[in-house]
Amino acid sequence: MSNLERVAILGASGWVGRTAWHWLRQLDTQVLAFAGSSRIEKISDVDYRFEEYDVRKIQDFKPTTVIDSAFLTREKVSTLTLERYIGTNTALIEQALELQRLPTVERFVGISSGASIPYLKLQTPNFELDPYGSLKATYEKRLLQNHELRAKTTVGRIWSVSGPLVTKPSIFAFSDLAKQALGGAITIKAPHEVWRRYVDLEDFLKVVVLADPGQDRAVDSGGELIEIGQLAHLIFEVLGTTPRIERKFVSGLLADRYYSDDISWQEASSQINLIPKNIRDQIALVTDALGKTGVPESNSEIK
Repeated sequence: MSNLERVAILGASGWVGRTAWHWLRQLDTQVLAFAGSSRIEKISDVDYRFEEYDVRKIQDFKPTTVIDSAFLTREKVSTLTLERYIGTNTALIEQALELQRLPTVERFVGISSGASIPYLKLQTPNFELDPYGSLKATYEKRLLQNHELRAKTTVGRIWSVSGPLVTKPSIFAFSDLAKQALGGAITIKAPHEVWRRYVDLEDFLKVVVLADPGQDRAVDSGGELIEIGQLAHLIFEVLGTTPRIERKFVSGLLADRYYSDDISWQEASSQINLIPKNIRDQIALVTDALGKTGVPESNSEIK
């Protein structure tokens, strides 16, 4: 089990970073949180202090664990030039490798994505075809290429997650459907089947930080397999309101299937005796958070 005495979080203002910090505060862990700028933000009625990245501060802090979620995500591809997108994320990868090498760090947790999978076996990254997936694959390879550093590293691959601290609810299907349902009606734009597995993000972080990932050094998010239309109906059921769902479904179209095989998730969560929140519990958490705050859209980098 990793030493959680002192934890440094990179990309701390995003969804993953905020969720990690929220969990670690409950454990009374010392946390040093880095974001794009130094500031204090109130999150769930608690003041969180973000520092601008400074490797000297981290060295002085002597972290025992690093959680790295600093990365420009997929939606940023359309707002930046390809050169800048690649350059910024490449710099963030080098930043991660610098901290991975610190002698005080007993565990390094690198947050990746299921989008990396198609590119892990390619010799040369195809940044033009899929810059985000290719860069995440590059990130994973770089983290695990050194045998000595590999032994203290866990790659946590997020496929689909839910959680009350989501920073951009409109761009993620789970929170977007919940947000729509709170407004009384859901419109599903996809005319084809969309299949996902969802886990609560805090549950995911507990598992990737505390479990031994085994020889592959990677844990993929898993969860119950559900079609997006079923999820919409379940959200209304949990809310106790009449379902109003609009969807122009076209039969015969190829289904969108983006999910892991659930194996590493089941093994890792069982290893630390964690019973993950089921889909109903996840819906209740997210709708409660959205209903209370409305969760304003954030410009933070998220997963």
